[in-house]
Amino acid sequence: MRQLFNVISRLENSFLFFVLTILFGIYSDLPLYTQIVVSNEQDSLQSLTKQLQSYEQQGKYDLKRGEICSEIANYYLKQYNIPSRDSAKKYSQLTLSIAKIIANTDLERQAYMNLSASFAIQDSLAQAITFANTALAIARNDTRKEMYSKIASIQLRLGRYYYELGDMENSLKATFNAVKQMEQIPFEKETSLSNSNLGVLLSDLKRFDEAEVYLRKGLFIAEKMRELRLSSVASLLFSTHFIATKQFDSAWKYATLCREYAVKIPDDEMDINGLINMAIIRQEQGKTSEAITLAREMMRLSVEKGIGGILDEGNLILARAYFAQTDFKQAYTIAEKILAGFLQDNGEGNNVPEKIAELHKLLADIYKQDGNFQKAFYHFERQATIRDSILSATKQKQLNALISFTEAKKKEQQLTELRFTTEVQSLEIRQRTIALAGVSIGAALVVALGVLLYRQRRLQAQQHIAETEQRLLRTRLNPHLWFNALSSVQHHLVSGANPRSTAQYLSKIASVMRQSLESSYQDTVSIAEEVEFAEKYLNIQQMRLQEAFEYSVEIHSDLDPDSVRVPSMLLEPFLENTIEHGFRGIEEAARSEKARILIAFEVLESTKKKGGKLLSIKIEDNGNGLQRKQISDENSGTQGTTHRSRAVEITKERLRLLAPKRTDDVGVTIAAREQGGVVVQITLPLQEA
Repeated sequence: MRQLFNVISRLENSFLFFVLTILFGIYSDLPLYTQIVVSNEQDSLQSLTKQLQSYEQQGKYDLKRGEICSEIANYYLKQYNIPSRDSAKKYSQLTLSIAKIIANTDLERQAYMNLSASFAIQDSLAQAITFANTALAIARNDTRKEMYSKIASIQLRLGRYYYELGDMENSLKATFNAVKQMEQIPFEKETSLSNSNLGVLLSDLKRFDEAEVYLRKGLFIAEKMRELRLSSVASLLFSTHFIATKQFDSAWKYATLCREYAVKIPDDEMDINGLINMAIIRQEQGKTSEAITLAREMMRLSVEKGIGGILDEGNLILARAYFAQTDFKQAYTIAEKILAGFLQDNGEGNNVPEKIAELHKLLADIYKQDGNFQKAFYHFERQATIRDSILSATKQKQLNALISFTEAKKKEQQLTELRFTTEVQSLEIRQRTIALAGVSIGAALVVALGVLLYRQRRLQAQQHIAETEQRLLRTRLNPHLWFNALSSVQHHLVSGANPRSTAQYLSKIASVMRQSLESSYQDTVSIAEEVEFAEKYLNIQQMRLQEAFEYSVEIHSDLDPDSVRVPSMLLEPFLENTIEHGFRGIEEAARSEKARILIAFEVLESTKKKGGKLLSIKIEDNGNGLQRKQISDENSGTQGTTHRSRAVEITKERLRLLAPKRTDDVGVTIAAREQGGVVVQITLPLQEA
């Protein structure tokens, strides 16, 4: 995939998947007169700033003022320095304030997208995703047909952010959603972009057959629309895909097509990019003389047309070609020159650390073949150090994003609790008001009617309060789960796990976090969904404990796991207790049998209601077991002297609210197994969708 990396670098983005997003997606949602900023940036910025100052002096808030702020923000987003990033955020926030004052959803959506881009540039991807999702929600509430392309553009942006976080599952999902979104409009720019983006992502995942289908569709739509620049870029991506799959004849064909479209536009930069691919193809085919000729032609054109950032790419091709021809002096002279240029720039820019590591690796190979083992060893050590640094930075970036995401959601949960509390108080006040109104009615008939109405409202209010308390209890489980998850991450890092394992571990935890947040907004989920969440949680714990335990799930044939409903996040607190306390010391202990957890679902006949059905859930383990006093405390709900799980208490309270007129049929019992371990028995009313 090295050729893919080269194309990515020269198109100024970290990943090939987002070449098209950068070229078309980021600025596709701007007002038409934004093109002024592109054509004459400095003059336009000064003009816009003067206009904005005039509006500020007048104290006037309208759509024009908001659009000016949005244009200024977009100008700064295209600059690559820290002061510009701060300015972009400042003017994006101004745009959002104006949009809310004048109640303009189009401007509000654009403000959130600009804020998303501002945070993404600063590697604050959790905030970037939050703002992009807000913009997506606004766009989806708009029923206008032109919103289809806006929604697809936002989904492509989300796909990019998830990709940079290493969350390939959500990246693929967001990009596929963009493709589905644009199926309603067959021939639009975003339709071509969505298909090409999905194709490139699949190619990056080495799913080459699927990738070719979407890349071909993206190019077909661009050609059908006669969008020359879009066709040129799509052809270049197709060529690069075929280089990655070693289909060099096809790669040459589409590189040539890229140049043909570039000449028609005209677009010198795309013409040069096509030349670079041709040089790479000849180099990969072992035709080094042709590769050198093409590289020199590409470098000549870049100087002639005044296009920067291309010479290093051409010199790198030359260095590799001379190395292949065993002209070691020429090869290392050119490679050393490129490396010196990067180091002189202090290693700043897109993918520069990766490029520097690549150059050190090339120089190590050249010097080794030339017999200069001292220099070969030096460059080998340097590239290894840089790659370790890149990997550590990536891992830290993912961890910071997870922590930021967790903190943001925690604040959101606190606001939700406050809203729920206010709602409960409002319901209580309303209930007292209805009671007083009923007493004041003099006539017997009116009094009777008032009492009846009061009782009905009271029952509804009590039901609403119970439902609100249920939601409050579910939201309290989330911070508990987040605390344990982050503690597990800390344990995993301290234990000295390798970076790849840590990255996988973080990705799994992120998936569990997302599903737990989604579950907190649902009263019930299906057995299938609850089991899926439990299995994800158990898989994380297995990774942490190095597969020290195993588990199994049994669902009776009388139960339909997709239709039978259970309270969301019901199993997790009991599974956590089993692992953290029942299996404590499991890694060091010498056991006669492997630690096991059994989760079983079955139907029971109610002993209190004739013909009634109950759902039985059993969680059984062969762990350390409980003492007699612990069992008594757990079943009675009293606070013993030993450790008790707050999450288990919350779950018991949820079950109490689920069945307020409690019988012995409904509830939770905890008992010791005769063979050692614990059995948790949960009994619920059988509820089907």
